[in-house]
Amino acid sequence: MDVCPRAGHLYAVTQAVLSQDGKIAVTSGYDRTVRWWDTATGHELRKLDLPGGINGLAISPDGCTVLATVNDGRLRTWDMATGRETTPVGLPGGIKFGKLTFTPTGKHMIVASGPHISVLDWPAMKPIQHSNCPSRPTNRVRPSAIR
Repeated sequence: MDVCPRAGHLYAVTQAVLSQDGKIAVTSGYDRTVRWWDTATGHELRKLDLPGGINGLAISPDGCTVLATVNDGRLRTWDMATGRETTPVGLPGGIKFGKLTFTPTGKHMIVASGPHISVLDWPAMKPIQHSNCPSRPTNRVRPSAIR
């Protein structure tokens, strides 16, 4: 039994996003949790455990959905107010969800994973564009070039 329980993440916070009204912050951390916080009081409102870890975190432009991408490339979503999971069924195949953000208009979500970048229509989650960014050439010295 922990006589003095610690509030908050057990390890470092890796990402933080703020609701548009500034009243709620959502964080993820190395402890593989997503947490909701009341910014006025600092109190934790909700905690979700996500085995496997979190790569990306965002709040939808309308402020109604919390989105997280997990290490296996899946996207998971929750209702901002209730914490109920709302992950859509039938997400587009072939897209590995990594870091994510929304365009300024809020009409599109951009997802990046390695050299892959995808643009999806929001909230329909329909792929609009997919690109593979070229790798940068390395300036390695070959052992045979050393004399």
